[in-house]
Amino acid sequence: MDARKDDDLVAALEQYEEQQCLVQALNRNSYIPTPKWLAKKRCIVNVINKYDNKCFIWSMLSALYLAALHTEHISHYAKHENSLNVEELQFPMPVN
Repeated sequence: MDARKDDDLVAALEQYEEQQCLVQALNRNSYIPTPKWLAKKRCIVNVINKYDNKCFIWSMLSALYLAALHTEHISHYAKHENSLNVEELQFPMPVN
């Protein structure tokens, strides 16, 4: 992959992240599906989280304990939930 394509992908990811943060700020506790064009690249783990405000925890655990299949399922990461020290964090995480 050439540098321009890398830059385009990074820019697209940043735009997606900004949109996701805005939606989460307006409607917390919501899952935002990964755009199909990005999901096809298989470069992102987007954990499906519809029932709590622990998006940050699930995203960190998905990076630390990558599942072999169905990486989007919380069930893979729930057993590791207490491995992170998040006592001083507030959930949902504020969007700054």
